[in-house]
Amino acid sequence: MKLAAFYQQIGPFLLGNASHEETVSALYGSAPPQPDAERLRIYGHFCRNHRHEVLDGIFTALHALIEQRCGPAGWAQIVAAYFAAHPMHHFELNHNAASFPSFLAQVLSSAEHPLRALLPDCAAELADFEWWEWQTFSGQDSPSDVPMDAGPLRLHSSVDIRPYHFDLLDVFDGKDADADRPMLPAAKDSLVLFWRDRKLSSRREPVSALELQILKAIHEGRAIDAVLATQLTVCIDELAESAWDLHRAGILIGDPSLLPDSSREVSDEP
Repeated sequence: MKLAAFYQQIGPFLLGNASHEETVSALYGSAPPQPDAERLRIYGHFCRNHRHEVLDGIFTALHALIEQRCGPAGWAQIVAAYFAAHPMHHFELNHNAASFPSFLAQVLSSAEHPLRALLPDCAAELADFEWWEWQTFSGQDSPSDVPMDAGPLRLHSSVDIRPYHFDLLDVFDGKDADADRPMLPAAKDSLVLFWRDRKLSSRREPVSALELQILKAIHEGRAIDAVLATQLTVCIDELAESAWDLHRAGILIGDPSLLPDSSREVSDEP
């Protein structure tokens, strides 16, 4: 068998889209040689484990919630269906999970989809939340972030704001949060800000309306001053306090003298 024909037969098996039995039959006929056929089975298990490791490692809360809901077989069914629709393609294994939240959103949007009954309504947003936690933790540093306390006021490159229709922070940080017994989040519109702080630790917090306006102003290149305070109908002290909180946390970076009340010192504490 030529190499191209061999890969044409073995490719679907390694991607989880063909069984060991049909692949062995296609490659070797009715009398497969040993130990070749058994070694192929072992390699297939190896590839399957990689697919599970990718999703299990990133989407830990969603994994636990679905297994609580429908057992390990239900989660395995979702993993298999995802990689059937989105085969492994990236050398960095975890990047192969990038389409998982949108895949779940498609499943949730179709009442007829065979996986729909396995998923809680929050599944796609919970997956998005966990994906951005991983993205924030693993993202590359940007030269634009250095030095953090010089240059124009700007957002740290790790900053991202995600809108949700569920109170996902309560699942992880609420008083009833329990990693061993995940709970369903309550329906609640929220904005969550993800970033890496001054100690390069990944963080996520709710963002207030005033903080959102400050970040928007910085993104547009506007000054944080009395003019902006008037436009936002807040006093300058309140605007300054929020801006300095953002700067100390590493969400907002740049020359601190460009902030109101620039006599305040930059702290390493968020």
